[in-house]
Amino acid sequence: SADPKLSLMPWFHGKISGQEAVQQLQPPEDGLFLVRESARHPGDYVLCVSFGRDVIHYRVLHRDGHLTIDEAVFFCNLMDMVERPPGKGTGCRGFPPWGWAHGCPPILQHYSKDKGAICTKLVRPKRKHGTKSAEEELARAGWLLNLQHLTLGAQIGEGEFGAVLQGEYLGQKVAVKNIKCDVTAQAFLDETAVMTKMQHKNLVRLLGVILHQGLYIVMEHVSKGNLVNFLRTRGRALVNTAQLLQFSLHVAEGMEYLESKKLVHRD
Repeated sequence: SADPKLSLMPWFHGKISGQEAVQQLQPPEDGLFLVRESARHPGDYVLCVSFGRDVIHYRVLHRDGHLTIDEAVFFCNLMDMVERPPGKGTGCRGFPPWGWAHGCPPILQHYSKDKGAICTKLVRPKRKHGTKSAEEELARAGWLLNLQHLTLGAQIGEGEFGAVLQGEYLGQKVAVKNIKCDVTAQAFLDETAVMTKMQHKNLVRLLGVILHQGLYIVMEHVSKGNLVNFLRTRGRALVNTAQLLQFSLHVAEGMEYLESKKLVHRD
């Protein structure tokens, strides 16, 4: 069988019916939960929670760019709704007192401490078959960084997935991308999983990721910016033939390395 897919939201089961959700949450277990996309209302989400002998379905409402169940507590996206206390900068969700050493993923969410408007506290996510928790795997491999050690500065560029910011992590200058959208964050995670295996002197190095209000990608900071802008802002008098040949060689070496790993550079 295929390797489990690294997922930011292993509790998200996609577009399944309410009946399928009930089947997934068997046998009954108070606080067992999943999130699904509504089959009846495409684009809407439903939080499904096992309680007693029943499964209760809570429609997630869209309000002014945020998500809410009770119109009292609001979240940026599904990850925030399920996995983080609202309105608090919780930092890194790395190695918690919640003990996923025992196979239990960390759930840092206010419904796990106070059931609020729902039937019971959220205790355990029902993981979608074929997925594994990105948080657990990244932490285990040493790629999960701590938000409290990150300082963000000015925008220094624009990437495929949005703005690139200058920052500092534990005294080191870094470049940071923050992706808030669930779907985009998941797409970028797939790319990041590949980048964790890349180590070459001519490739910009991935330093790690932070899971907070979406996904932060922390990269090595390249002080002179990207090569295209560097060349465009300097005339032939400033960049000689020997330097151009050296740049070309370094690019070719980086591309050769990517090819050896059977990867394509999408730029």
